[in-house]
Amino acid sequence: MNKAIVQAQQTLDQFLITFRNPPEGAENFKLKVMLSDKSGVEHFWFTPFKEIDGGFAGVLANEPSVITSVQTGNVYAFKRDQITDWGYEQAGVQHGSFTVCALFKFMDQELVKRYKQDHGFVCSS
Repeated sequence: MNKAIVQAQQTLDQFLITFRNPPEGAENFKLKVMLSDKSGVEHFWFTPFKEIDGGFAGVLANEPSVITSVQTGNVYAFKRDQITDWGYEQAGVQHGSFTVCALFKFMDQELVKRYKQDHGFVCSS
């Protein structure tokens, strides 16, 4: 997972360039963000999101299972250094989503096959 996060962070600038000027057919831009509170640490997808002064703000897309201070559907601000993944779709193919690909190694392979078929994941490893 750490390798996937490093890969996402190293390619974040290119993703943001694409986000700011999306090519035809690019959609469903999202950021995965690490949040923490007294209950622990958890990573969440935010979509949609936008750039704001000092960072980003977006709609929390996942149901929390550890963190108690956030709620699905609410808008939260976050900083660049909290971003642990990114993704978008174009022509039926997922770009980014490195942490999802890392999780595929530990998931039921029939479920992984369905995710790849239904959501266009193309994982390099």
